[in-house]
Amino acid sequence: MPSIELGKGRHVIAFDLEEEVNRPFGLGYARESFVKLDSILDKVLEYRIRQKFHSEDSQKLIELMASSRANSSFSFIAYKSEIITTSQKDRIDKFKSIRNILVHNSIGELELMITKKQEDIPKFLKLELEKGISLVKEIAGS
Repeated sequence: MPSIELGKGRHVIAFDLEEEVNRPFGLGYARESFVKLDSILDKVLEYRIRQKFHSEDSQKLIELMASSRANSSFSFIAYKSEIITTSQKDRIDKFKSIRNILVHNSIGELELMITKKQEDIPKFLKLELEKGISLVKEIAGS
Protein backbone atom coordinates (compact mmCIF):
# COMPACT_ATOMS: atom_id res chain seq x y z
CA MET A 1 0.00 0.00 0.00
CA PRO A 2 1.71 3.24 -1.06
CA SER A 3 1.92 6.24 1.18
CA ILE A 4 -0.65 8.99 0.80
CA GLU A 5 0.27 12.66 0.57
CA LEU A 6 -2.25 15.47 0.62
CA GLY A 7 -1.54 19.08 -0.22
CA LYS A 8 1.13 21.35 -1.45
CA GLY A 9 2.62 24.45 0.04
CA ARG A 10 1.91 25.38 3.64
CA HIS A 11 -0.28 22.42 4.68
CA VAL A 12 0.86 18.95 3.73
CA ILE A 13 0.17 15.61 5.37
CA ALA A 14 1.74 12.32 4.40
CA PHE A 15 1.27 8.88 5.86
CA ASP A 16 1.83 5.23 5.03
CA LEU A 17 -1.10 3.11 6.19
CA GLU A 18 0.79 -0.15 5.65
CA GLU A 19 3.79 0.86 7.73
CA GLU A 20 2.02 2.93 10.38
CA VAL A 21 -1.20 0.93 10.87
CA ASN A 22 -1.21 -2.54 9.28
CA ARG A 23 2.34 -3.55 10.20
CA PRO A 24 1.97 -2.90 13.96
CA PHE A 25 -1.41 -4.70 13.92
CA GLY A 26 0.20 -7.68 12.22
CA LEU A 27 2.82 -7.75 14.97
CA GLY A 28 0.11 -7.87 17.64
CA TYR A 29 -0.04 -4.19 18.56
CA ALA A 30 -3.77 -3.57 18.06
CA ARG A 31 -3.91 -0.57 20.41
CA GLU A 32 -1.02 1.15 18.64
CA SER A 33 -2.67 0.54 15.26
CA PHE A 34 -5.99 2.01 16.35
CA VAL A 35 -4.33 5.04 17.97
CA LYS A 36 -2.24 5.72 14.88
CA LEU A 37 -5.20 5.36 12.51
CA ASP A 38 -7.23 7.68 14.75
CA SER A 39 -4.44 10.24 14.58
CA ILE A 40 -4.26 9.95 10.79
CA LEU A 41 -8.04 10.32 10.55
CA ASP A 42 -7.92 13.49 12.66
CA LYS A 43 -5.13 14.92 10.47
CA VAL A 44 -7.08 14.18 7.28
CA LEU A 45 -10.16 15.89 8.73
CA GLU A 46 -8.04 18.86 9.80
CA TYR A 47 -6.58 19.09 6.31
CA ARG A 48 -10.03 19.00 4.68
CA ILE A 49 -11.31 21.70 7.06
CA ARG A 50 -8.26 23.85 6.27
CA GLN A 51 -9.08 23.48 2.56
CA LYS A 52 -12.61 24.76 3.11
CA PHE A 53 -11.84 27.67 5.45
CA HIS A 54 -9.10 29.81 3.95
CA SER A 55 -9.13 32.96 6.08
CA GLU A 56 -6.19 33.68 8.32
CA ASP A 57 -8.45 33.72 11.39
CA SER A 58 -9.93 30.34 10.44
CA GLN A 59 -6.47 28.86 9.98
CA LYS A 60 -5.39 30.17 13.40
CA LEU A 61 -8.49 28.71 15.03
CA ILE A 62 -7.92 25.34 13.36
CA GLU A 63 -4.31 25.40 14.56
CA LEU A 64 -5.44 26.14 18.12
CA MET A 65 -7.95 23.32 18.01
CA ALA A 66 -5.40 20.87 16.63
CA SER A 67 -2.87 21.72 19.33
CA SER A 68 -5.31 21.71 22.26
CA ARG A 69 -7.05 18.36 21.91
CA ALA A 70 -10.13 20.09 20.51
CA ASN A 71 -9.46 18.11 17.34
CA SER A 72 -12.08 15.68 18.62
CA SER A 73 -14.54 18.23 17.23
CA PHE A 74 -13.11 17.96 13.71
CA SER A 75 -15.56 15.26 12.63
CA PHE A 76 -18.50 17.37 13.82
CA ILE A 77 -17.13 20.49 12.09
CA ALA A 78 -16.44 18.54 8.90
CA TYR A 79 -19.97 17.14 8.98
CA LYS A 80 -21.67 20.48 9.65
CA SER A 81 -19.53 22.09 6.92
CA GLU A 82 -20.61 19.40 4.43
CA ILE A 83 -17.05 18.13 4.03
CA ILE A 84 -18.14 14.62 5.05
CA THR A 85 -21.48 12.85 4.78
CA THR A 86 -23.78 11.62 7.54
CA SER A 87 -22.62 8.07 6.79
CA GLN A 88 -18.96 9.06 7.10
CA LYS A 89 -19.66 10.89 10.37
CA ASP A 90 -21.44 7.82 11.74
CA ARG A 91 -18.55 5.57 10.68
CA ILE A 92 -16.04 7.93 12.32
CA ASP A 93 -18.05 7.87 15.55
CA LYS A 94 -18.19 4.05 15.51
CA PHE A 95 -14.44 3.76 14.85
CA LYS A 96 -13.65 6.21 17.65
CA SER A 97 -15.95 4.34 20.01
CA ILE A 98 -14.15 1.05 19.41
CA ARG A 99 -10.79 2.82 19.63
CA ASN A 100 -11.79 4.34 22.99
CA ILE A 101 -12.88 0.99 24.42
CA LEU A 102 -9.64 -0.62 23.25
CA VAL A 103 -7.30 2.15 24.36
CA HIS A 104 -8.82 3.90 27.36
CA ASN A 105 -9.99 0.86 29.23
CA SER A 106 -7.13 -1.08 30.78
CA ILE A 107 -9.02 -4.24 29.98
CA GLY A 108 -10.48 -3.00 26.69
CA GLU A 109 -10.21 -6.35 24.99
CA LEU A 110 -12.21 -7.96 27.80
CA GLU A 111 -14.97 -5.38 27.42
CA LEU A 112 -15.19 -6.24 23.74
CA MET A 113 -15.36 -9.94 24.65
CA ILE A 114 -18.67 -9.34 26.41
CA THR A 115 -20.35 -9.08 23.02
CA LYS A 116 -17.89 -11.17 20.98
CA LYS A 117 -16.47 -14.64 21.32
CA GLN A 118 -12.86 -14.57 22.44
CA GLU A 119 -11.65 -16.18 19.21
CA ASP A 120 -13.56 -13.57 17.19
CA ILE A 121 -11.80 -10.55 18.77
CA PRO A 122 -8.77 -10.52 16.41
CA LYS A 123 -11.08 -10.88 13.37
CA PHE A 124 -13.39 -8.17 14.72
CA LEU A 125 -10.50 -5.76 15.37
CA LYS A 126 -8.97 -6.44 11.95
CA LEU A 127 -12.31 -5.78 10.26
CA GLU A 128 -12.82 -2.53 12.20
CA LEU A 129 -9.27 -1.45 11.37
CA GLU A 130 -9.91 -2.17 7.68
CA LYS A 131 -13.13 -0.15 7.84
CA GLY A 132 -11.19 2.73 9.40
CA ILE A 133 -8.50 2.55 6.72
CA SER A 134 -11.16 2.57 4.02
CA LEU A 135 -12.76 5.60 5.66
CA VAL A 136 -9.47 7.50 5.79
CA LYS A 137 -8.83 6.77 2.12
CA GLU A 138 -12.36 7.83 1.25
CA ILE A 139 -12.10 11.15 3.07
CA ALA A 140 -8.55 11.80 1.86
CA GLY A 141 -9.67 11.25 -1.71
CA SER A 142 -12.83 13.32 -1.57
